Amino acid sequence: MADKVTSNDKEADIRFSRFMRLSTAVALGSLATVGLGVYLLVGPILRNLGSQTPLAYVLAVLFFAPVILVLAERAAVIRGRGGIFNLARSGDVVSLSYWTGWLLAFGYFCLAALYAWGAGQVLSTGLLDYLGLEVDYRLLAALAVVFVALLRLIRRESAWNLKSGLIYGSILVALILTIRLWVQPVQITPSSAFLPTQDPIRAVPFLAIGMWGVSFILDHRDEMRRPRRRMLAALSLPVLLGGLIGLITSVVLLQYTGIIANKDQPLISLVAEIGPVLEGLLLLAALGLALVGINQTLESSDRLVKEMVRHGFVTERLLTVKGKIQPYLLIPIPIIIMIIVLLLPVSMIAGAAASTLLLAIALTVGQDIFKRNPYLPDDRRLKLPLHPLFPAAAAVISLTMAFAQPAQNQFLVLGWAVLGFIYYTIYGRRGAVEARQRGAVVTGEPFDHERAANAVLVYVPDVERARPLITAGALLARSRKVPMLVLQVIETAGASIPVGKQPDTQHALSLQDQLLENNRLDDIHIIPLVRLAPTVRQGIMATIWDEQVATALVSWPADEDEGKGLSIEEVMRLVRRAPCEVVVLRDKFPDPVKDVLVPMTSVSHNQAALAFGRDLVKGTGGRVRALGIIRGRASDEAKSKAYESVRTNVARLEDATGIEIEIVEVVSAQEDLYQAFGQYDLMILGASEEGFLRPTTFTGFPADTVAGAEHAGMVIKKRERTGALWLRQLWEALFQILPKVGRQDRVSIYRGMQRNARADIDFYVLIILAAGIAYLGLLLNSSSVIIGAMLIAPLMSPILSTAHGIVMGNGRMTGSAANSTLNGVIMAISVAFFLSLFLFSLGAPLAPTDEILSRTSPNVLDLLVALLSGAAAAYAVSRSQLAAALPGVAIAAALVPPLCVVGYGLGTGQFDIAIGSLLLFVTNLAAIVVAAAVIFLLLGFRPPLRLERGEQARRGLNLALALLLAVAIILVIITLVTNEQSKDVAMIESIVLSSVSPDKGDVIDLEINRQFRQFLVNYKIVDYTGEYSETDVDALQRAIDAAVSESVLLQASILRGNLTVSDGRERATPTETPTPTLAATETAPITPSPEATATHTPAPTASLTPLSPETPLPEGTPTEALTEVPTQEPPTDGPTQVPTLTEEPATGTPPPTEEPTPTEEITEEPTPTEEPTEAPPERPTPTEEPTEEPTPEPAS
Repeated sequence: MADKVTSNDKEADIRFSRFMRLSTAVALGSLATVGLGVYLLVGPILRNLGSQTPLAYVLAVLFFAPVILVLAERAAVIRGRGGIFNLARSGDVVSLSYWTGWLLAFGYFCLAALYAWGAGQVLSTGLLDYLGLEVDYRLLAALAVVFVALLRLIRRESAWNLKSGLIYGSILVALILTIRLWVQPVQITPSSAFLPTQDPIRAVPFLAIGMWGVSFILDHRDEMRRPRRRMLAALSLPVLLGGLIGLITSVVLLQYTGIIANKDQPLISLVAEIGPVLEGLLLLAALGLALVGINQTLESSDRLVKEMVRHGFVTERLLTVKGKIQPYLLIPIPIIIMIIVLLLPVSMIAGAAASTLLLAIALTVGQDIFKRNPYLPDDRRLKLPLHPLFPAAAAVISLTMAFAQPAQNQFLVLGWAVLGFIYYTIYGRRGAVEARQRGAVVTGEPFDHERAANAVLVYVPDVERARPLITAGALLARSRKVPMLVLQVIETAGASIPVGKQPDTQHALSLQDQLLENNRLDDIHIIPLVRLAPTVRQGIMATIWDEQVATALVSWPADEDEGKGLSIEEVMRLVRRAPCEVVVLRDKFPDPVKDVLVPMTSVSHNQAALAFGRDLVKGTGGRVRALGIIRGRASDEAKSKAYESVRTNVARLEDATGIEIEIVEVVSAQEDLYQAFGQYDLMILGASEEGFLRPTTFTGFPADTVAGAEHAGMVIKKRERTGALWLRQLWEALFQILPKVGRQDRVSIYRGMQRNARADIDFYVLIILAAGIAYLGLLLNSSSVIIGAMLIAPLMSPILSTAHGIVMGNGRMTGSAANSTLNGVIMAISVAFFLSLFLFSLGAPLAPTDEILSRTSPNVLDLLVALLSGAAAAYAVSRSQLAAALPGVAIAAALVPPLCVVGYGLGTGQFDIAIGSLLLFVTNLAAIVVAAAVIFLLLGFRPPLRLERGEQARRGLNLALALLLAVAIILVIITLVTNEQSKDVAMIESIVLSSVSPDKGDVIDLEINRQFRQFLVNYKIVDYTGEYSETDVDALQRAIDAAVSESVLLQASILRGNLTVSDGRERATPTETPTPTLAATETAPITPSPEATATHTPAPTASLTPLSPETPLPEGTPTEALTEVPTQEPPTDGPTQVPTLTEEPATGTPPPTEEPTPTEEITEEPTPTEEPTEAPPERPTPTEEPTEEPTPEPAS
């Protein structure tokens, strides 16, 4: 393979003579989207998705369009092998890269098992149809994996022309035969097989299996010609092709439900009806797709494993000999694939393959959600707008589809994830860090990474600013007895270093050695590092994460004209995103340090500043002065509170040796600090934060104070736990999305909230009127009247004031608003209660209506509605131009109607209604307060910068969250119980309806109610044949008891019915059917009696089993009111029977009769089987009707 250099493409310096064309890339992607997602798995897909399969294919293309766009944007400019794993690794987060690779590995194993399953099915069908040999497809699937694995050991080069030709040819053959079945349908035996009807959106996750074609293409990104231009087309065309062919194929095959229900390869079975030649051609095409799919999956999994080895996630000792990965060492991969295909069902394998891919995509694209820009070249051809909208949409879609898989698939993936966590903890992370060190870090000497943990990192931008940083770092390292890492970062042009452009790292190391020798730090373990990174900040962050640094020292932000060191923006991002303690040092540092001043100006970072100052002066006999600042002249009480606040911070330190407390009164904080500064060597200030839940930033009072001082100073940010760091970054990302409310608007809103917190006469008048209107609307079952009451009710205003008071830490406002809310609640309940008593005294009907009952069983959906309503209300109140949305918010919140239902329940003695509705109101109240508080915080509302206000805000939010959590737990329990009861109702209904055969009877007036912890089931059976009796109801009771956990009470009535055939003449079926072979009787012209009387069966209370439709009544069962003699008519050829029902409940008990029933006569006569034209013998007809009709008495 000769190489050549081209000047037309800007992506690399070296090009090779063999490239992958666009048509080849589309064929590679279609191997999964069409070959697997349509043809090989079409049987299981149709059986799982049913009649909604065509629509599911269309929705799959639409849902995965954002995912394709995001992956194409990244893959067009990010080089490297490894497919999606390579895209995840470019995010420079070790853990996310590992989990992406780990999930993809299991996904490849499952994907190869699916292709092997398809090959086994095809081979099994071919052997059975052509040779008459019946071989288990699982064994054939395992043999197919072994065959492809051996073939790969012999020939490892990819013949792209042969592959693409075979893929296109196989797809074309299958498509032509599918269209042939559409144009000329084959005749097959009719079947009554039933296919499920799923929600098409729920069916989309199963079709995500075709997205593996995208992974195939991304795995060969560097072999494509002009990927910057063609990547979007290469990724989107296979998906579109899979959706179109899947739509056509599913529409055609849905005409043959019997074949789909019984065959795993319905297309092959249908083509076999055409002829053996076409069947053989289709078998060869399907087998070719399966074998090429196995080969491609093994190739991609080999590449993934090699990439994970190269990046340290998999140990080299398992796969390498003399430093090289040997092919035969990858044999365990086919063995794992064979185990999967032999042990697991195909639906579980397909679900696991889809879930792992979707989770890997979510981890890959989700890294860009919290970035201001995706860190991709600005001159890229595909540039998606509205960042981070598309990455967020792709991540949400992928996660939703992954977790929409059945539970057994999720447990399988969860088990694999547990194994991955164990491996990552034991080896994965350590190996990845070592690999990154080998690839991107140059050290002057080998060092132990575990020993370097909790080290002090000093970033040296240049020689001129190195001395103060190294001096400060050495003092800290000596005091804490940890190593010191001295870091230099060499910026590269991109995510990887171009060939032939490696920087001169040895020169950087020699400069570091010279600096360390000049500082004479022989008593400290110093490790010089030179890191290669796209930017200085990324190099520092990577070192912090890899070496688990405890403290990072960086220099003051450089001016724009200097061009060295970190910029102000990079320092701010480092302060916000670094998990360790970050110290930004001014370009001066005293040596030695004896007196340190720590002004207590920060809320969260004061302790870090005190501890840092204490460590600097340890061993020198110096002192640290904790300075409490009071603006203006203060009373003794104020000074005492300030002193107590400082003392609390100092007391939280484990070692407060050498720390003194001083309280000073200042007019201008900076000027007075500068005056006091002459008495100290170094000033340390905690990083700026603008209040409760404000993002930490480098700018503000601390940075301005240090910058304006003549002596040394530094700004420090405390160390954070990883979980807290991620939560804070998520909060800050949300904080950046929403617009901020200006200072004047915040003051105006605050004053309005104070007014709304106090209830006046107008508030009470409106509450009374709204409660009265709502109560009457509930009784009238009128939703429009209830909506009018919602618009009048003023209860939302004090609730929003409660949330605002909590956010501002204003206890007085919170208490006043909560008191107004409580008074309004009591007033609304009282109005409804007294109206109930008044109407009851007048004799008015007070039965619960649907509007009342709908507010007595809250669930999780009600909680979500309340959360969204509270968020909308807070946002609309804070944005004056959105005031028109407040009436809609009032309607959505629905606060007064539940209170009126509480009063109705108390007034009528229906306490279960009152309790349920009260729970709904408490749900609305807690959710609105919490959601409104969160929106207020995101819009910029904060308590004043006083410790007590912040503590009050925290306590208020914690209390509201606790109430919301308690309500949420109750609602979750109620929702689960309700869902189980709904399933029981559906099960009971299904068993009752299926107990009667449609041609022999019907179930009408079915009612299922739950009373006193049991289900009460009332229904009527319209019996066309007279076969149903008390025994059948008893069997039905046993069947329901076996299927339902709760007690069930049946009350059944059996009625005699008629059938009407297609010629419009009524013909009565016999009251009793003598034998199951009564075909001639159904077509015999039997004239019904003018009255069909009801026979009532006492309902048993025992448990039951499904009813057999041929169960006859016991002989001698009396029948009632047959007044006409059946006549004989010639039979017709199969008329269509339509039931017509008549019912006249009797009023008395019929006298006993000695006459034989029609059942008895029919059982004595032989059934005509040889002469179907002969009419059945006439039955004796009673000449007298009973004087009293029987009264239906349903019994249990």
